[in-house]
Amino acid sequence: MTDSSTVGIVLAVHNGAAYLEEQVESIRAQTHEKWRLWIRDDGSTDDTAELVDRLAARDERVSRVHDNSQRLGAGPSFGTLLQGLPRGIEYVFCCDADDVWFTDKIERSLDTMREAEMEGGGPLLVHSDLRVADSALALIHTSYWELIGINPNNTSFPGLFVHNVATGPTMMMNRDLFERVTPIPQEAAYQDWWITLVAGAVGRVVAIPEPTVTYRRHDSNTTPELTGPIQSIGAGLQRLGRFKESTHAMRRWIEASALQTQVFLPRFGDRLAPDVVRAAQEIASIPTANLLRRKRLLLRYFTSKNLGLLRSLSILVRG
Repeated sequence: MTDSSTVGIVLAVHNGAAYLEEQVESIRAQTHEKWRLWIRDDGSTDDTAELVDRLAARDERVSRVHDNSQRLGAGPSFGTLLQGLPRGIEYVFCCDADDVWFTDKIERSLDTMREAEMEGGGPLLVHSDLRVADSALALIHTSYWELIGINPNNTSFPGLFVHNVATGPTMMMNRDLFERVTPIPQEAAYQDWWITLVAGAVGRVVAIPEPTVTYRRHDSNTTPELTGPIQSIGAGLQRLGRFKESTHAMRRWIEASALQTQVFLPRFGDRLAPDVVRAAQEIASIPTANLLRRKRLLLRYFTSKNLGLLRSLSILVRG
């Protein structure tokens, strides 16, 4: 299917000079050539700003967003870019500075979006699997979903309050969605998780079952290494014998889930069923709950059949 739409791409970058040019070149190589890329430097202290200027001079479709470039953090920086998109942009992609897009990423995502729109309008989020590579792009795994333990079909509530299923650099939104996700609050655990939550509440989440991006893993990644269900955090680290680290990771995940849910409810609670609202209120209350109630809520929302996870949760409720 061919599509003449000009799509927007937003890229917030902090100290990304090492990999940014390779990412932008993968965008310039897209089979769908009608795109505009807006890059915001998020307070970098390396050569990122100068590199962005050079990339913009090389291709008129690339623009640097000139604000005060103060450090906002990934979520608010992406939110600023989304809020600044011109009216003519009906579809937008999120982009990280250190990944590499497959050459048909835009084309395939647009095709999927158009098919979803034919099935019914409203806010739509399209995302995909990722291929995982090291800093030199040597293959680590052919499927991020399989590596982390993500089921992309788990897009119902209250599950979305405690795990994310969509990864930022694969995301494409229609205008009906991206106008609703902003402003992205500082309390959002990650911008991609926030976007998925909003899409689940007000629209639909549609998955492409194959990779469209090579996700580069390196020491400076802002995307957490383990972004799937909390079961994967406990199980993955415990298989390595890293019990203290797994407990710490799960504690941070639970606290982030609770805080994000606290700010989500006032904005979108009216779009949720009453039982989902009650579940969200319980998840949001976990950090301040007494020991007995915290244990009950953790067992209700954060456990699986994985015995290692249950053991770590028993540590959490004692801590």
